[in-house]
Amino acid sequence: MQPTHATSDGPWAEERLAGHGTAAGRICLAAGAGRRSAARVRERLPVEGIDPREGLRAAVARKTTEGTVWMPEQRLRREEALHAFTAGARAAEFAEGRRGCIREGFDADLTVFGAT
Repeated sequence: MQPTHATSDGPWAEERLAGHGTAAGRICLAAGAGRRSAARVRERLPVEGIDPREGLRAAVARKTTEGTVWMPEQRLRREEALHAFTAGARAAEFAEGRRGCIREGFDADLTVFGAT
């Protein structure tokens, strides 16, 4: 799942997928619950934009395009979000032995952002 689904789909997801306020509706895009269980939250096969800054921001803040916070109890801590975008993604690709961390012999999978 992509965290940005919560920010772009939040205004309509509960009602359209399961009904506003229903248990099934509250499960929609529940990244926090997945992360805090045995499930692995991964960022792979993007449907939304691929800018990792937007995904990380969405996972931590869960602010919709209207500026409201949707399901704040599902927020991830920064460390959890970063883990999903690195070690979680490598697990999704079955690439634990060559990606997801900075280590000798691993793929050079590094992004550097300038200050703006």
